[in-house]
Amino acid sequence: GISGGALPRPLPPGQGRCGVDVLYGEHDTSTPPDQVGGLELRLRAAGWATTLQAVDADHGEIVGCRYDARREVYRPSSQPRALAGADVVAGVIAEAVSRASTPS
Repeated sequence: GISGGALPRPLPPGQGRCGVDVLYGEHDTSTPPDQVGGLELRLRAAGWATTLQAVDADHGEIVGCRYDARREVYRPSSQPRALAGADVVAGVIAEAVSRASTPS
């Protein structure tokens, strides 16, 4: 998870809850794609509605950042791949908000 801690086993049931859009960077060397895919499978098995999408980005670029190794932090980036990665993520978020705002 984001906290760095282990996820609960089993995951809480997802029926009747929000959907989960799982995105990962195709060039991410920190979080392997099979780990991300495994999370998505576990969520789906627990009844969560999920999507899984690869983004042409690394670990930081997926949120519009670059890693500053000297300071060991992520910083905003103006590199094209980082900007494109952030655009993809923003589009997924906008779509999720739109779905949540639409009356059933």
